[in-house]
Amino acid sequence: MRVLTAEDIPGENQTSPVHANDEPLLAQDLVQHVGQPIFAVVATDRAIARRAVSLARIVYDELPAILDIDSAKENGSAVVWRPLTMARGDVASALGRAPRRLRGTLTIGGQEHFYLEAGSPCPAW
Repeated sequence: MRVLTAEDIPGENQTSPVHANDEPLLAQDLVQHVGQPIFAVVATDRAIARRAVSLARIVYDELPAILDIDSAKENGSAVVWRPLTMARGDVASALGRAPRRLRGTLTIGGQEHFYLEAGSPCPAW
């Protein structure tokens, strides 16, 4: 049986699909959401792995929830400072041919992979 932490990852501890370096595989200094993995247990038997997990003692310092872009900016979120643009093809040309254009802002309540974040740990774990 072995317990793996972020320090055991030989490469980058990142799973961000857009290379924003904002989704660590295993939390190291900061747990950002409920259900974020902190460690992984590797064992030859499920019962041994569950026993090892049950021995973990994690102490959290409660931080204020940051649930929107304005709060993130106010709190100095590292993700907010760098805008991310994804484009395919010749955007300028396509916009030039567009018969209509809209201009404004859009705010949505969700986030990338929000649907994957568990509200509580899965009982099967």
